[in-house]
Amino acid sequence: MALVSRPIATLIKEAATRRGVTMRALAAEALISHDTLYRMMNGSAENASMLTIYRLARAMGVAPIALLRVMHLDIDLGPATALPVDVVGDHSAFVADVTYPDGDVVRAGQRFVKRWLLQNSGRVAWRGRVLRCMDGDIVVARRNKMGELVPLFTPGLQAVESQVPVPDTKPGQTTEIAAEFIAPQLPCDVLSLWKMHTASGKLCFPEHSGIWCRVSVMAV
Repeated sequence: MALVSRPIATLIKEAATRRGVTMRALAAEALISHDTLYRMMNGSAENASMLTIYRLARAMGVAPIALLRVMHLDIDLGPATALPVDVVGDHSAFVADVTYPDGDVVRAGQRFVKRWLLQNSGRVAWRGRVLRCMDGDIVVARRNKMGELVPLFTPGLQAVESQVPVPDTKPGQTTEIAAEFIAPQLPCDVLSLWKMHTASGKLCFPEHSGIWCRVSVMAV
């Protein structure tokens, strides 16, 4: 079933149920008002800002591209990939940005290390897994009034390695994962998207998982 066939309200309610929180608590975690959340659920999603979308996706524990696909039907994200998880009971939850939170400023050409804290929120132990950079496979863009695709983020955030190891993590445990980047030479807003893969190379959470590094590049 394609993600676009699932109402935004359904996705938000499922996320709240999965995480065991109320809608008010979900809104608070996303740093948005309760009224804003309900307006988005009741048909005003297309007016939401990109920052609101990213905050809500993070609070829901889903990839922002999944939410974008549902909320903005004019965004071209390629074929839908709403597939089941590789193993039943396998889940991941974002906990925190340890370094360089969304929108943090870096210098042009700066080399820096982004660290994420994830939790194995499922019943399956993670062994031999990796986070893989998906920048070459996914482009987030919107169609303008002329029907042309306009990227929402400037490319150019260079990952030093295309994949990084995920420490072996038991159910319920948290783990810190790091990736090193080199910022582009010109001022811009850039994003790099990463997803978890098994030791055999399968995408673990095609529908609802993904973490990212989003920074603003400042001229030296």
